[in-house]
Amino acid sequence: MVSTTKRDTLRIALALAEARTAIGLKSEAFSLYGEVVDQLLTDARTSEALAYVDEMIVLDPHDPAGHLKKAECHARLGDIDATVASAGRAVPLFLERGESDMALELLERMLSYWPDPACALAAARIHLDRGGPRDGLAALQKLHTCFKAKPEDLDTLVLLARAFDAMDQPDKADRVLEEAAGVAESRGDHDTAQRLVELLLSRDPQSQRARELSAKLHRRRTEAEAGAADRAHGDPGLLSLEDEITDALMRRPSEPAAESVASPVRSPSPRASSPLPRPS
Repeated sequence: MVSTTKRDTLRIALALAEARTAIGLKSEAFSLYGEVVDQLLTDARTSEALAYVDEMIVLDPHDPAGHLKKAECHARLGDIDATVASAGRAVPLFLERGESDMALELLERMLSYWPDPACALAAARIHLDRGGPRDGLAALQKLHTCFKAKPEDLDTLVLLARAFDAMDQPDKADRVLEEAAGVAESRGDHDTAQRLVELLLSRDPQSQRARELSAKLHRRRTEAEAGAADRAHGDPGLLSLEDEITDALMRRPSEPAAESVASPVRSPSPRASSPLPRPS
């Protein structure tokens, strides 16, 4: 049962939030609604809290705090799809603010709910952009999931090459780039294929595969061919990459993956006080 004092406190906070909203003091109103939501969640009144979270998001849709609180509400209500969707809206907002560690930790938490390849790809990209001593391995672990889901995805292949480079395995990076160039060429994406071939030749001027692809692209340009036949999904080159990824992961069993930041998810500002809880 909620005490009279708590009811009065909530009533006053709501009245103040509405008054601040009416006179255009959105930041103050946002913070007051946040306090209301926190109190309602403490009192296990999650459905009521969710309504006031929506008020926060209307006041400032670009503040990740509102989306985090909404994700927490959905998590408490057991709606995993809505939890991941709300948390996902906060990720680009953290990145826009330059808070990549917060974005990465949130993606890690989302992956604990739902091993989505898109989330794994975004997390891998942050690891590689951060470039810490263990980020290459952490990125490779996430990209393994992406590769198994879509072995011909060019974004995944290019990030795989970056991960192998970060792990000081340039030969494997070249192998991946060769496959990526072949995939792009087979799809008729000749500009991307050409850029990848040029990158390969700058890394290894003696690359036979890159020379062959370069010659093939040149013939297509001069002959003005309409495109190439689709590459078979069971391509042995792509299948062998799976073995190389697995081998690279298994060779480092004692090396822990890079961590984002300490759990639970911390507030980027006093206004973002609600963590996204781990699934029970």
